[in-house]
Amino acid sequence: MNTLEIITEMRQNPSLAEELRAVVLSERLLELPEKVASMDDKLEKLIEISKRHESRLSRIEKIAERHESTLAELVEVSKRHESRLSRIEKIAERYGNDIGQLKGGYFESQWREKATAYLASRGFRQVHLINRGDLDSLLTKAGAEDDFRCDILLADAVHSAIGKDDKVSVYIVAEVSSRIDVNDIERSLRRAELLGQATGKVCVACAVGASIDELAQKLAVQKNVVVVTPTEWNTQTA
Repeated sequence: MNTLEIITEMRQNPSLAEELRAVVLSERLLELPEKVASMDDKLEKLIEISKRHESRLSRIEKIAERHESTLAELVEVSKRHESRLSRIEKIAERYGNDIGQLKGGYFESQWREKATAYLASRGFRQVHLINRGDLDSLLTKAGAEDDFRCDILLADAVHSAIGKDDKVSVYIVAEVSSRIDVNDIERSLRRAELLGQATGKVCVACAVGASIDELAQKLAVQKNVVVVTPTEWNTQTA
């Protein structure tokens, strides 16, 4: 009997179809334990894999906790180091300022002592340092305003001199520092201009130092500021 005949017979005899269904279902039910056992095996494997993963995750968490603790310690150490470095930088800056002031004072005294020689190479003769008392008297007689007078008196040095070529009597207003910058150039220009306005004489701006930066050099050339950088001062800035 082929499949078509079986189907035809089942349609004609419903009881036969019920018997066949019972047989088929019984076979499927018989297969269920095996399938369930297979699923159990897979579940056990999945459970075992999950346990291994959980164990690995636990180890990773412990390692991460240790690293987190170490990182926290490193951050704290870095903060302490940063604080110490800040204090050291402040101390170094303070000492640097003190050393700069000492050098500036030393160079100023050297300038006052040797200005005649240094300015001779710039074409000036009969160079004389004007002390502040005499300069104050000169400005007072000239009727200089107090603000202008105080500014001029703060100049590092003021000299009287004679120009080599034109024999004109001039005043030289000098600003002295370890390294000449734009501020030195501008101060010497301002104070020379104020002194010229007060006295009616030709006043020359002069910047003196062991060295000069590039911007200051350009400005000095533009404004005809006399720049003096004694060679022997270079060895005293190291």
